[in-house]
Amino acid sequence: MEGASLKFQLRKSLWGFLMILAFSPIVLGCGGESLAEDVAAEVGGVQITQAQLDEQVQKIQQQMGEQVPSEESDPEGYDTFRRQVLDYLVTLEIVTQKADEAGVEVTEAEVDEQLAKLKEPYGGDQAKFEQAIAQQNLSLEQLRENLRQQGLITKMIEEVSKDIEVSDEEVATFYEEQKAELSVDETRRVSHILFSPENTQDDEAEVTEADWQAALEEAQQVRRQIVDGAAFAELAKQLSDDPGSKDEGGEVGVIERGALLPEFEDAVFGLPEGELSEPVRTPYGYHLIRVEEIIPKHVPTLEEAREGLRAQIAAEDRRALWEEWLKQAKEELDVSVQEDLEYQPTTTEAAAEPGESSGGETTETTE
Repeated sequence: MEGASLKFQLRKSLWGFLMILAFSPIVLGCGGESLAEDVAAEVGGVQITQAQLDEQVQKIQQQMGEQVPSEESDPEGYDTFRRQVLDYLVTLEIVTQKADEAGVEVTEAEVDEQLAKLKEPYGGDQAKFEQAIAQQNLSLEQLRENLRQQGLITKMIEEVSKDIEVSDEEVATFYEEQKAELSVDETRRVSHILFSPENTQDDEAEVTEADWQAALEEAQQVRRQIVDGAAFAELAKQLSDDPGSKDEGGEVGVIERGALLPEFEDAVFGLPEGELSEPVRTPYGYHLIRVEEIIPKHVPTLEEAREGLRAQIAAEDRRALWEEWLKQAKEELDVSVQEDLEYQPTTTEAAAEPGESSGGETTETTE
């Protein structure tokens, strides 16, 4: 369970380039007719070579596995991915060259703070933490550099957009304009207790079917205790193997369809309010699931939607400011990109919010 939790966090924080690609729906390069064949792009006199691009592509392939399009089975997707990586490298170089001028820096202490957050599920066990990193084909030094890069770009976005303010009047107007589109599908507030199988003989060895059976039997025993009146939340705090919800009494939060593993989601949306599930198996173990509240499909009131809409307007304003800043920086630094490597994002990518993933952020142990 620890490894699964860290893996999810790494995928959210590992490659800041994904955030920037979603956040910059403009092409960062001008025509690259004057660039040598072995140069992919040039930023302010600094060259990004084809070899550097290939090295970065290979690193991301190793760390993100099947999330990266295959060059053999999806050559078009792979080509787009390669352009995306170069787009990120160009963005990173622009930000690096402009950081001093903007008063932006990432300190070692800030990187340490981010690392500490990733270590939390391991209770400070450095060896287990580094083992989990290695499973993602990362060294500790590479992870530190990835966090530093992401932090630098994030801070620059914050600096560029620091003066954004959204008034209540803007929110109210936006609400009236978008009211027909604000309908919220049914969601459910969920708690769970996770029983992860583990090899009790050797925690380094693979989990066996007998270990899975032991986890199932424990889940069934705890279910009987809850049915007989034991407090679900207290048992979750004592027994759950999910570090993300354990201390909250098993509370996962409000979830919507499409955010979870199918087997977990099927159980959630098949349960009546307040009812406890039978043990549900996922790759992470057996779950006892309880639906605490069913929130029907509805159109939220202005008051309910206010802060979400304020954030949405601010995000759109932030995007516009960031695009303008990148455009000006590109011109000032005379950015050139090989014509066959320029990247044009799709409308869907341009609409994504920075840092968004395809699943809900509250589902790190069940996705």
